[in-house]
Amino acid sequence: MISLKDLIRNDLPGNFNEAYNLYKRKELVLCNLNGIIVPPYEVLIHPSSYCNLTCQWCIGEHIHVESSDDMEPHFIPKKNEHILPNILHDESALLAVVENILSYKKTVKTVIDGIQIDKVFSVENFSFSGITGEPLIAKKSLISAIRKITSEGKRTGMFTNGLKISSDCCDVLSRLSYINISVDAGSNSTYNKLKCSGRKSQNSDLDKVFSNIYLLNQFKTLNATSLDINCSCILYPENYREIYTLASKLKELGVSNLRLKKDIYGEKVLNEIERKECLELIERIKCDLEDTSFKLIIVHDLNNKKEQLQDFSSCLISKMMAAVGSDGMLYPCNYHPRPNGYTLGNLVENSLEDIWESQFRANIDKQLPCICPSVCDPFKTRSNRLFDRLENEYKTNGPKLIHEFLHESETIFGGKLK
Repeated sequence: MISLKDLIRNDLPGNFNEAYNLYKRKELVLCNLNGIIVPPYEVLIHPSSYCNLTCQWCIGEHIHVESSDDMEPHFIPKKNEHILPNILHDESALLAVVENILSYKKTVKTVIDGIQIDKVFSVENFSFSGITGEPLIAKKSLISAIRKITSEGKRTGMFTNGLKISSDCCDVLSRLSYINISVDAGSNSTYNKLKCSGRKSQNSDLDKVFSNIYLLNQFKTLNATSLDINCSCILYPENYREIYTLASKLKELGVSNLRLKKDIYGEKVLNEIERKECLELIERIKCDLEDTSFKLIIVHDLNNKKEQLQDFSSCLISKMMAAVGSDGMLYPCNYHPRPNGYTLGNLVENSLEDIWESQFRANIDKQLPCICPSVCDPFKTRSNRLFDRLENEYKTNGPKLIHEFLHESETIFGGKLK
């Protein structure tokens, strides 16, 4: 008998786990397995393709651009064909995108394999992030969008490098559900080398990030919000020895989770000696620092070199999550926004419902994952691997396995949802 636990990362909690959608959103999964189109549960929005850092693992070579209008100094790739235009820097454009997402609601009343579904589906989660860009470069439009979304009671989060966090936006940011700050170093010198190309003007940028985390936590306390302040670190040969120091500092600052990742492009990975040393430091962090207020999340399994293999035949997760580029176009996922990429439609001018339920999107969907980039984020890869197994079993032997997995997910994640 196949067990769900045998197919997933059992060390990952809740939202980080690929099986969580079976527990939290079983109706959504069942609809998608049976060809019923419903809104995605999450939309990721890239407000800007510009950034204020030049991380070694990022896309493109960079040049400095001075401040203009509402934007602070930032960097753009020398080869501008690598980045998208910044339509969403305009406040009205980003708010139009948000409205066109919020308006999509769909009622489904049916019975699938003995399971009653009577639900109004809509986008539950919004996440602001970027592939080449820092969301807070477009601070004015971003803050307006966050205000609108949170007023609708939607779960909202942001991925940022943290340098543009300031007192003028902390009141709004403290009302997010979560924020993930990419720190990636435990010392100013390493941070400067990995993320600032060694520029002397940014010698103390890590200290600025720590100060901004402290400031944000003050606003969280002042406003009595439930914001999860999370941080992440991409493991490089230059920084892995600093993860214990980093974890200690972040816990002191009130951070909830530290997420450890590896370079998905595989350009700078730890060798065997470095990997073993890193695993020892991870165990020290778990032993010395983890408690109910601070957790270490190992996003990539350092013992599994095949974890990132895209060994699945379809991309069911793209039916549940979508992405908007800084050009205001809807994309199959957050790894697709790029010039001449596969777009699904203009979300500034059209409703998500019209784009999502179009034949054009259905035609693009049939080509996934064959037209996808060579890398994908670990959650989507693991999710697709699990859903692939379910789809194949579903077609061959009917719904028995999915019923078993739905029941097992309740055991894994803490009981039946009401």
